[in-house]
Amino acid sequence: DELISNYYKEIYVYVFKQTSDKETSMDLTQEIFISMLKSLHSFDENKSSFRTWLYRIATNKVVDYFRSKNYKYTTLVET
Repeated sequence: DELISNYYKEIYVYVFKQTSDKETSMDLTQEIFISMLKSLHSFDENKSSFRTWLYRIATNKVVDYFRSKNYKYTTLVET
């Protein structure tokens, strides 16, 4: 809970700046923290800071979102 409390807003803002969509940003932020909790055992403080590691997860989730069929479909429908 403490990790989520400390980083949630910061990660949400990071994701929102890239997606410009509130709902998508909320969904992705939730996915990021689920991934973080699932892979917390693999975090190695000798390789990077926790913040850097968390941002790497966030960046990967955003990239996955933009590569997804859902994003491509939504973009085609809007144009």
